[in-house]
Amino acid sequence: VTVYKFTAIHGGVISHNMRGPGHVLSMGIQGDQVVVWALCHPDRAIVTRVFACVFTGQPLPEGSRGWRFVGTATTREGLVLHLFVQEHE
Repeated sequence: VTVYKFTAIHGGVISHNMRGPGHVLSMGIQGDQVVVWALCHPDRAIVTRVFACVFTGQPLPEGSRGWRFVGTATTREGLVLHLFVQEHE
């Protein structure tokens, strides 16, 4: 199992294909990018993870059902971002 880094979008939704299990560890900001670290296994099947990155006061896409909180980070400008990953139903 290896830790990989993926990018997210400020105030948006993005999906990433990653090798299972694709367990999300944490998030942070590097430079101007929101990044996500996840456990991936290079020999396993590809799984798709969907991430929502919202600013404080902004609604989650499609309400809050199915989204699990990952973490919070602050940009250099002082804006606060919250990252969520969509859980499998």
